[in-house]
Amino acid sequence: MIFPSPEPWESEGLRNVSDYTDLVLQYWKENVDNTPLDVPDERNETVTRKKTNKNSKISNDKLRSPCKTNCRRRCRERVSENERRKVFEYFNKLEFSNKQLLLDKYIQKKEVKYRKVDAEKNKKFTVSYTLPTFKEENNSSDSIVAESSSRCGPIVVCKEMFLRTLGKKSDGMITCFLQRTANDLPNLQDKRGAAHARKMKEVASENYNVIKNHIETYHPQVSHYNISHAPHRRYLPPDLSIHQMHKDFSSKIKTVSYETYRKVFEKENIGFSAPTQDDCGLCAVYKQHAHKTDDPTTETSSQEEKEQIDPNVSSNAKSDCDTCEKYQLHKKRYTIARQMYTKDSSGGFDNDTEIYAVDMQKVLLLPKMSTKDSFFVSRLVVFHETFANLKSKGYNKCILWHEAIMGRNAADVASAYYNVVTKLQNETKHLIFWCDNCTSQNKNWTLFTACITFVNQDWGPESITFKYFEPGHSFMKADSIHGQIGKKWSKSKEILDMEDLEKLMKSANKLNEVTTLRFDDFRKFENGCMQKKKTNCMPKLNDIKSVLFKKGSTKIFYKCELEHEEFQEATVLKPKFKPQIPEKQGADRGINTKKKEAISKVLLPSMPSRKQMFWQNLPNFDDKEDLGKSNAEFVV
Repeated sequence: MIFPSPEPWESEGLRNVSDYTDLVLQYWKENVDNTPLDVPDERNETVTRKKTNKNSKISNDKLRSPCKTNCRRRCRERVSENERRKVFEYFNKLEFSNKQLLLDKYIQKKEVKYRKVDAEKNKKFTVSYTLPTFKEENNSSDSIVAESSSRCGPIVVCKEMFLRTLGKKSDGMITCFLQRTANDLPNLQDKRGAAHARKMKEVASENYNVIKNHIETYHPQVSHYNISHAPHRRYLPPDLSIHQMHKDFSSKIKTVSYETYRKVFEKENIGFSAPTQDDCGLCAVYKQHAHKTDDPTTETSSQEEKEQIDPNVSSNAKSDCDTCEKYQLHKKRYTIARQMYTKDSSGGFDNDTEIYAVDMQKVLLLPKMSTKDSFFVSRLVVFHETFANLKSKGYNKCILWHEAIMGRNAADVASAYYNVVTKLQNETKHLIFWCDNCTSQNKNWTLFTACITFVNQDWGPESITFKYFEPGHSFMKADSIHGQIGKKWSKSKEILDMEDLEKLMKSANKLNEVTTLRFDDFRKFENGCMQKKKTNCMPKLNDIKSVLFKKGSTKIFYKCELEHEEFQEATVLKPKFKPQIPEKQGADRGINTKKKEAISKVLLPSMPSRKQMFWQNLPNFDDKEDLGKSNAEFVV
């Protein structure tokens, strides 16, 4: 190795050491680093060997040497090396199924023609192996399967030559191929690893069931929100998390990855908090819908404000597009509904008129306790129908009941309306209800039948009017009251019975009047309306945007658009139906016996004795379904 000759500054006592160091480093980088060393680098050899082994795992097949020179078929002379390479390259490009077809074409099973004295007696057939050959002028061709005039036909070779040409070390591939009978078709499916995959599938299925059962111990509850669009969606308390549940599962049952647990959780369609209101699916579809020549689909807040003022304004719409037309009508309806709701909320009504925004709060679960065991017990489902007064300083009606008293079907919700109307009979002549489009609560023929009955009683109001928001845009004052109650709920460590819940609701808003219903406050309301037929003029529930009930009439007066000035009328009651207040319910609904026993065993020991009386007195029956786990009683 030759270094550069000394520079003048080197012989001057190295007065500039830094310059010398820089030059030496520069020379080392340019020359010494690039000079191959005589001593082998063990590290480089190791890396190269590792790479070679890695590549060999990817593909062990390579064109191997031909058969021995003493082969009696003289395969070396009959098949050139160039032809063998073409066969090898083509074969290794094929998929498994095509490889099996190629074997089926070039391997033939034949009967044994004659046997020698010392031959194998158990031999049932002989095998003939062939390879395709080509003329020299067609050596550049890549195909060996298609018949061609340039091909001389397949040539018989020995087994060793056949395997080595295909790049195989052993005969395992053709042994499996020859096991089939003459009438069997080639096996075109690769079964390698199938047993392991089947075993892993069984393990995954077992893990899924174990994780699912663990999730069910937390008792996810059905929400009444979006019940028509997502009836199978269930919810857990928001103070839980998947991380906590996975940690509990791993410590008690078996160790699985967090991702495995999370996937099962999502597969079961479970969330941690019920939505505050319905999501608007039509708006979501429109936001993803775009025309190439139009503006972007994501509209700014200023654009939305313009649309609130003028419902005919839109930055992304075409008159000949079905999606755009549906959205334009939808936008017009929710804008007008919001404007009319705002106008009604601003006042201007006489003292004999009451106006309410009506909605049911998400399911409440009692008792709420700080102990971890409360998450693993199916708790009591409590229903809260809110009548939020839109008048300034008007009192809100909070109607409470739980699943041991009654359910939440259409007749039960109609009974909640009945209790509100009866309390206002002496002072109110006109009632207006703003509601969402939930058919199980606020828009069904059972409720309409009940309202016809209310207005035709001596004590009943002169009129009852329902006005409905456009789906997905139903935020109202009742949701604000639910938010106030929700804040109080989250700050309270323990809510042990209905008495505690009543106090919480009253403290959330001083204008809240809380009423807890008993079983005899519920009436057996029925659907007294006719079925829609071609011969009658029954309107569709989905088309009704406002409906009016008048004293002295058994007809309904409805609008298909809120902005219409005149009502249409229709006869809906059955001819033999009499609008009378039905009889009271005779007994409590009760809860499932196992559910009560679980609450008594796990949760009651942590309660004061005075609070335990409420739970001990709950009626129970063996055949009652848990409303927290099912939506079976959403009956219209």
